[in-house]
Amino acid sequence: MLDAAREVFLAEGAGASVLAVARRAGISHAAIHQRFGSKEDLLLAALGPTARLVMPKGLARPPDARPAREQLRAIARDLAAVFDAYVPGISVLAAAGISPQRAYGAGGQSPPLLAQRALARWLRAADAAALLRCPNPDATAIAMIGAFHGRAFLESTGAADAKGLHPDSILDAFWEGLRP
Repeated sequence: MLDAAREVFLAEGAGASVLAVARRAGISHAAIHQRFGSKEDLLLAALGPTARLVMPKGLARPPDARPAREQLRAIARDLAAVFDAYVPGISVLAAAGISPQRAYGAGGQSPPLLAQRALARWLRAADAAALLRCPNPDATAIAMIGAFHGRAFLESTGAADAKGLHPDSILDAFWEGLRP
């Protein structure tokens, strides 16, 4: 049901009807209302940032002995996937008038902020281990997160240029300033 709702809302926007979701899911309109209560609750369940997003595994642990560039490449690809899922959903929620604070839930924090903090911690640890050179991990993490967020935003708006901007290309641009 949530997969059907996500597909419908991403394809048709916030104005899509619950009836269209029910048809796509092959269930009754009443069944959706019984389970979610309101269209807003359905939108949040299907598109909310906590619905599907998982932070990159590489950010959950400290750097290991592999070359930093190799580790960052995996992190970059995972971050791109996070933002490719996050940006279209949060955009539809915003179009529906749902604030980011409501989307994140009680006490929740934005995925971009959580990713920035985790990446800054990782960069700090990699710098301390002399795997790379990063004099300002917080600023570097903000710039990198911004690049992946921007890439996903451009792609969600149909910008043809963004389709060819692979996460590896973004990482390569940053690597010149990070290599040991």
